[in-house]
Amino acid sequence: MESLRKSSSRLPNVFDGSEIGVIREVTNDLIGARVMQREQRGTIKYVGTLANSPAVWIGVDWDSPDRGRHNGSYKGVKYFDAHGPTSASFVKPDKLTLGTSLEEALVTRYVLCAECQILTRNSALLQPGGDPSTGVRLEIGENAGHLRATLTSTNTSADAEYTDDHTGDRVVAPLTVELFTSNPCDHRHHEKCGAAGAESALRRLRTGSVPGIPVFRCLRDGETEGENPVLWPSTGGRLSFYLPNLVELDLSYSLLSKWTELARICRQLPTLRMLNVSGNHMRLPPTANDNIESLLDSDRRLQFDVDTNPSQAEDLCSTSFTTLHHLAAVRMSNMSWAVLKRIMSWMPSIKEICVAYNPPSISFSSIKLGDFPSVETPDGQSIAETFSGLETLDLTSTELTDFDRVLEVVGSAPHLTSLLLNGNKIRTLRLPTTSPPMLRALNQIGLRDNLLEDWESVNELARLPVLTTLILRQNPILLNCNPNAAARRFIGSFCLDKLKKSINYCIVASSFLMNLIPSFFSCSETARQEIIARLPKLKSLNFLEVAADERRGAELDYLKRYSKTWKEAQDSVDTKAMFAKQHPTFLQICEKYGPPDASDGKVSVLPYFCPLLWPSCNASKFLRYQPVIKSLKEGLLRVHLLCEPPAPNSHGVEHVIERKVPARITINHLRTLVRRVFQLPPQARIDLISLGCRPESSDVEVPLEADTRELGFYGVADGDKLLARWRT
Repeated sequence: MESLRKSSSRLPNVFDGSEIGVIREVTNDLIGARVMQREQRGTIKYVGTLANSPAVWIGVDWDSPDRGRHNGSYKGVKYFDAHGPTSASFVKPDKLTLGTSLEEALVTRYVLCAECQILTRNSALLQPGGDPSTGVRLEIGENAGHLRATLTSTNTSADAEYTDDHTGDRVVAPLTVELFTSNPCDHRHHEKCGAAGAESALRRLRTGSVPGIPVFRCLRDGETEGENPVLWPSTGGRLSFYLPNLVELDLSYSLLSKWTELARICRQLPTLRMLNVSGNHMRLPPTANDNIESLLDSDRRLQFDVDTNPSQAEDLCSTSFTTLHHLAAVRMSNMSWAVLKRIMSWMPSIKEICVAYNPPSISFSSIKLGDFPSVETPDGQSIAETFSGLETLDLTSTELTDFDRVLEVVGSAPHLTSLLLNGNKIRTLRLPTTSPPMLRALNQIGLRDNLLEDWESVNELARLPVLTTLILRQNPILLNCNPNAAARRFIGSFCLDKLKKSINYCIVASSFLMNLIPSFFSCSETARQEIIARLPKLKSLNFLEVAADERRGAELDYLKRYSKTWKEAQDSVDTKAMFAKQHPTFLQICEKYGPPDASDGKVSVLPYFCPLLWPSCNASKFLRYQPVIKSLKEGLLRVHLLCEPPAPNSHGVEHVIERKVPARITINHLRTLVRRVFQLPPQARIDLISLGCRPESSDVEVPLEADTRELGFYGVADGDKLLARWRT
């Protein structure tokens, strides 16, 4: 207990900054730097005096729009521009911290034991009454690494939602959790918490992850962490010695504000391959083309890193990222195509880039990615050359609207295998006819949450030679495949009063809805079946595998759905060409299963459907308007569905279910109905068997094998049992 208290009391809490991050000189050099105060982060935009105050203040534009008090103005004087009306405030320098060093963050994360990490962040936990703000009390067990945490609180109205107690505040029983964090045989482990254990712990490290810790730089050459170093055993500039095997480094949401500071870190890591700097606000050093002399000093410092000689900065950056293969730069406020092009020019080995969700908010910066510049411009040509070596590109939520521009930049990339365009505003996809084909190595594309509005865009994806994985959700085109939505649109087009009064309107409604029977008897994901049928090489759709059984069902349903249109298109050359353009895989599916029968695509209008829409109507009134039922095959059959074995996720669903189905339902549609009713997994293979109900057929199993045959073909009678045997 005493050794733990002594160990934790001498260790700094790097989450609140360390001695390295203390602001010692208050000058304009601080403008553009990132700072923190009580876990709130912001950017310094002003350094100087205020009206009626001789003291030097620091003007901070906080990331949180409600953290400050004003918009950068004080007593009628505008000192700087803030991104929100209440996001700015003036703070005394000693109330802010620049953060901590990477070395101290790594030791805190990977060298300190769990007890020291907990108590370093919140020493109040060891007080006799615990932490008054949280109600948590921490006790040290008898053995090393044994902790006992106790939570004592009152049940307030805010907790009633979770405790199901609405009687007002009351004291609840304390909750105790025991933690075992280290080897109980190691009674001296606290002696290695800090600098003494850094070398042995860090030299084995392959992944360094310090997200959220306010790292703003590494230690300088010859610099120590402070007057009395307790975390880092050496001077700065020795990361290569302590981290010889580091492959991945996560510095997301830290306090980095300069790419040169990041370069000084990466220069010391010769084996680094993956780097995550998401959520940082970093400035580039200026180039000869940047006209920084025309800018005010404060604007110059906010936009550029002017503290390093430009030529030296360029040499530093161009030699520090040469080993990187993967870069994640999500939610970077100053990201643009020009910035990204320059960053990638420093990374000759880069293979994977993620620049999703840029910009994070228009309030932070007017810069956003948006569409690529045209390749007819010098910037567009340069970007296309820079991106030519990529294998993975993530452009999720980057305001893209023009897929043609995407093709111009990355379409010829010979090794691009994954392209994520989720969350953009792309309306159409068209692939030009080129040799070699565009995106010839692409096997995965993400198009979730776009504005695709025609099936021709989906047809175009079939032209990608090796595409096997597709993410396609939340697009307007998929809404058109929802049969329930189609029914709602139809009903909404009529006046409800007329529907109740006019028998003719009910007949029309019944006819319309019965034409939707193939969709109603298909699975709820009609759009999924449509996509699978249109993309013959697809193996995964929306993170679900496309099994052989599912593909067969989707393709047969596709034949059934468009067979009538196909037959009507045979009348002329023009209509045949138009159909082939709209359904390029239809003939391929016909070659696979045979052309549709003459009866396919025709669904009889049945009177029983009307009462489902309007129960108050008398169904007998409709009979004289309906075709005469000439045989049992054109009516309904009452069948008993059995599942063997029971579905693992049935959640109480009965294993024998009675259903009325049309005698003309195909075996493929019946299989889909069974899959939905018994909640069987999508990849399950289902064999349907007729057991009969008559004495002479009770022991005879008749396999229902032909997917295109109708149920009546097998002589299934009213009351028969149908067994579904499934396997994965």
